[in-house]
Amino acid sequence: MEYTDIAGAMRKNKKVQLKGAWAKEKQSSFDADKRQFTFWLVDDSGRECKVVLDGAAPNNFELATSVVAKGRFTEEGYFHATEVLTKCPSKYEAKAEEVKKIS
Repeated sequence: MEYTDIAGAMRKNKKVQLKGAWAKEKQSSFDADKRQFTFWLVDDSGRECKVVLDGAAPNNFELATSVVAKGRFTEEGYFHATEVLTKCPSKYEAKAEEVKKIS
């Protein structure tokens, strides 16, 4: 499954991996009746799209520095994801202030 941005995902009529970041300023929500988590993703070119994930938000979603949504665009104009992977900052990465103190 290939990685792509929003424009590429909209052109393809197949399942892709959409790479970007969570647009935190936009509303995200969980619909308990449908068991779907909805959020907005912004890609590296600055385009935004609505993502609807089957299931709850991934663990540590609010800490994610980037996300990869696996799925495809629907005729309704949103990205329907079956899986979302998150990349979070490592707990082993030292903070800049701590590094300066060690030096």
